[in-house]
Amino acid sequence: MIWGKKKKLLKIILSADTFGDEMLVQKLEIADNMFAMGMGLKVNDGFAAVFYKHGKVCDVLHAGEYRLSARLLPQLTSELELKEGQNSLFYAQLLFVRLERMLVGWHTPLPLLVRDDHYGLMRVLAEGNVVVKIADPQIFCDNVAFKYALSKRQQLQPLLNEIVIAELDALWDRQRIDITERLHEKARMASLLWQEVNNKLKLQGLIAEELKIAYLRLDGPLEEYLATGGDIDQYNQQYHVNQLLKTVAANQNANRLAIPNTKLNTVNRIIER
Repeated sequence: MIWGKKKKLLKIILSADTFGDEMLVQKLEIADNMFAMGMGLKVNDGFAAVFYKHGKVCDVLHAGEYRLSARLLPQLTSELELKEGQNSLFYAQLLFVRLERMLVGWHTPLPLLVRDDHYGLMRVLAEGNVVVKIADPQIFCDNVAFKYALSKRQQLQPLLNEIVIAELDALWDRQRIDITERLHEKARMASLLWQEVNNKLKLQGLIAEELKIAYLRLDGPLEEYLATGGDIDQYNQQYHVNQLLKTVAANQNANRLAIPNTKLNTVNRIIER
């Protein structure tokens, strides 16, 4: 802040010039979170300024240069019962939100179970990328940034990955085509997936401008098994047996760790006496 000799607030200029490249949302650190009507605010291209109070967005300002006023901040003015006037002080929090396009990768951490009319149940892996940007800073901050304490680009990847994979999994159930054809129709599947993902992203204040599928392939062991003339039903049965054995083994290990040490318990009883 810039103060005159009589401690009168003269002017303050705020901007997003110091915004880090890896940051998606960055809070403006200002003493006591104190602002004043009449102060200057500059919002750079590709950013939005978000005023919020008690963890909820009040007003959003897009790129441009402003003088803060009750007209410019209607929600904040109403909540704080502010009065119009030069140098009228008020307390709030301000953050800048990056609105630029971001390329984010996605992948299936585990094979998706796909039911094929000819082969039955198949396990498919997929990978690709999506170009997203924040379309509605208010919805994004309220539903994502504040909810998940998100501030950096990399923190957005798990959320996007979860949405894309969930929609891809649902898409498999609705698309009744042969699995071999499905693996070669990446462009068409990507277009359908893009539409479904966008419907979900809008609820988070985001928009996907592009979505691509780099590959769709069968799970490695399954692909090798079928290449040797193996039967898919036998593979699925064996897969379930193997998963069951892994679960049983994990439970047994957990039970071993839970078994009390007899010698140690004896020592404890002696000490208690």
